[in-house]
Amino acid sequence: MAEIIEMVHYPEGTVRYILSCYSREDLNVVARRQNIREADKMKRLDLVECAASRILDEENAAEYWINLYEDERAIYERVMAGEEITIEIHEYDSCEYLTSAGYLFLLRSLKIEVPDEIRELYRRVNTEEYLRERERYQLLRDYIRAAVNLYERISADRLAEIINSQNAEPTSRGELVKTFQRMIRRTEAVEYQNCEFIDHYAENGKKKKDGENARYTGAYYVPEKESFLQYAKPGYVEDTPEYREFRSFLTLEAGVRELTAEMICDQLHLRVTGGAEMEELFRELDDQGVWFQDRKQLLKARELLAKLMLHTRKAANGGYTDWELEHSEKETTKDTGASNIVNLAERRPHK
Repeated sequence: MAEIIEMVHYPEGTVRYILSCYSREDLNVVARRQNIREADKMKRLDLVECAASRILDEENAAEYWINLYEDERAIYERVMAGEEITIEIHEYDSCEYLTSAGYLFLLRSLKIEVPDEIRELYRRVNTEEYLRERERYQLLRDYIRAAVNLYERISADRLAEIINSQNAEPTSRGELVKTFQRMIRRTEAVEYQNCEFIDHYAENGKKKKDGENARYTGAYYVPEKESFLQYAKPGYVEDTPEYREFRSFLTLEAGVRELTAEMICDQLHLRVTGGAEMEELFRELDDQGVWFQDRKQLLKARELLAKLMLHTRKAANGGYTDWELEHSEKETTKDTGASNIVNLAERRPHK
């Protein structure tokens, strides 16, 4: 049975007016993002009112805005400064979070519209205190992301030690857990279990061999702060000589296009980081349609992949490469705290 729509005339250009123009499907998207329970049971008018109230709630809005990524914030602040912006199709992902939550609206022309109510709300929220809070939150968020990307799992206490060794303002397990609770307002591939931050996909997306799930108890590879935080970027790949060498081999000798070669090398890097063996890497190459002309080229590929495996950072090694573990004199005692944190400001030279 079709829903009977009760007509209400809201002032044009207001949040309620725009939401009232939404289809029921689009309203449900906003309701899910705004965590409105049983939205599907509400009448359309009630849902518009409930969604608008959530969107315009100052505390709620502050929590959404604090979770913006750099590309999203860059666009949003340009709009808030009065700039008229029409995005390209490829920029849509930078608007999806704010659009689905009701803090930014896209016209059919892909021009961005933000009602005056939201602009005023944004000005009220962005106090100096809030900006300091946002800066602190984003720093700790990036440390959590970087740590799970580099190590796959790490205790909150040990991560706090790493952060405190690189920053003047100390943190604690409690502050990191509060940061995590804010992070999961978005789709974050991080879990918190038994006082550990864990990479969701690494934990659930692959079958573990016997004993592979054992917690790492040795020293962690901890680069300088700027390098460490690079690992917070989605899909970050350390640009090693071995990575570049294999990418060049694919393009110059195996006839693979540059962009495809980079994508393949990124996938191989991801697999090696997770502990993949040589057979799995060749299976990935087969899946990507990479063929070798003769045995000589095949053997060269194997040799270069062996080097890539040797010099790629692995979660099972606490972020160290196999080469570093073999050649370093670092302490590998049981978990005794800060003494297990080893800083390598510069990567050791290759043989």
